[in-house]
Amino acid sequence: MKVYTREDSSEDYITEKFENNGLKTDLHLSLKVLTGGYTDFDGTSWEGLSPEEIGKVYATSVLTDLSKHWLSRRGSEFEHHRDAKRLFQEATRIIFYNLAHLLNPDLTPQKEIERTKADYFSRSQEIDLGEHQIVRGTIENYVAQLYLKRRFDLVGSAILEGSKSYFNEKPDPFRKTQFKVFLEYNRLQKQLRKNLESITLEAGKFHG
Repeated sequence: MKVYTREDSSEDYITEKFENNGLKTDLHLSLKVLTGGYTDFDGTSWEGLSPEEIGKVYATSVLTDLSKHWLSRRGSEFEHHRDAKRLFQEATRIIFYNLAHLLNPDLTPQKEIERTKADYFSRSQEIDLGEHQIVRGTIENYVAQLYLKRRFDLVGSAILEGSKSYFNEKPDPFRKTQFKVFLEYNRLQKQLRKNLESITLEAGKFHG
């Protein structure tokens, strides 16, 4: 870990600390905040994100914001490596941890919240898959196939269910700390595949 000196920017320190907290936070916990809604002290309420909206954010994050990443750019022998999956999940965790803060009415003006949401939802309709060399069997592969069908609802439900499954499976001693983060990737991967199979097997077009 870097040791900061007076010459270092305090902003750099804060950013690194924030991201460190984010990568250690289970995806399920950030999603719980994002989907849970919010009511302030005077009774004003805001709805949380729906599964379809979570799917739009996730698809945009995986296929655009993490476009130069780990799994799609590696060889097949590296594709299923635990460290690659952990790095992928940690990067994704940071995005959703950050989003949970950006969409918090206590921290962000409502106009900024709506602007952030609109940006994700707009970009989710304009993802260019031609820029990617996506390997079969990865999270990216399943998200891309669901994206082509515009089934953001199935992307979102898979992420919600898969992350919850991982969270519930964690042993009690590791409940509040990191535990085999690659398993979180595996649970999301499994649920995405299941959701994709549910709408493609009948047509005989499933490419896992």
